[in-house]
Amino acid sequence: MISRIGSRAPAYCTAVGKALLSELPTEQVLELLKRIPLEKRTEMTITDPIKLLEELRITKERGYAVDNEEHEEGIKCYAALIRDYGGDVAGAISITGLCREFDRTEELKKPRTTLIKIAAEISRALGYANKERD
Repeated sequence: MISRIGSRAPAYCTAVGKALLSELPTEQVLELLKRIPLEKRTEMTITDPIKLLEELRITKERGYAVDNEEHEEGIKCYAALIRDYGGDVAGAISITGLCREFDRTEELKKPRTTLIKIAAEISRALGYANKERD
């Protein structure tokens, strides 16, 4: 894994980036995509803007984002948004690991469930109270 604290990566191929992008209106995402080419970083990287928009729709609907070897081969990441008292996005948290570790266990849902729960707890601590997602 080559990721380092404070390093930058394209939003379109990372879980945190996709979680944040999923909150933007489609028109704004399309405007961003005009300036930022969707470069293929791995065989799994989404490079088609229409497919990315669909991925962002699914991300928003399910409440978390997934990077399944899109940024780096062999690495999977899940991310969930943190919201403040007004419901605005305050940030995001993520959990990252080797695909073989995430995929070999029957407890595959456990990291996602824990991540979503912790994101909700942090959001509540910031005053957010959304009955639909909690």
